[in-house]
Amino acid sequence: MVQAIRAAKPFLAAAQSAGIGRRSPLIYMEFDWLDVSFDLSKVTPKEIEESFEDPFSVRLIPDGSYSEGESRYFCLGLSVNSRPLISVFWTDGKRYRVIFSRQMTKEEENFYQRRNAQII
Repeated sequence: MVQAIRAAKPFLAAAQSAGIGRRSPLIYMEFDWLDVSFDLSKVTPKEIEESFEDPFSVRLIPDGSYSEGESRYFCLGLSVNSRPLISVFWTDGKRYRVIFSRQMTKEEENFYQRRNAQII
């Protein structure tokens, strides 16, 4: 995972120009929670949605290709209770489909904090 985050750095500028990673508040996000492939009892949909609404969340485009027409992204953010979460998701601009989500590791938390320290 750390290698994927390091590999994503060159793509950050492109992501920001596409609107991924901006610091503006989100107006409306529609999440698709049908048939998720991970355990929602460990990380609740509410916590995941809150991490996306974190004004300091970091969104990255990973280096790699997946299925055609479906770009995947990383979102590192905090829930309202300050639980650090990392999610892999895809979006069509309106709907968000979370593919996987879990609590951040210490390295990912440090990356999140360093990234926010650079911008502030």
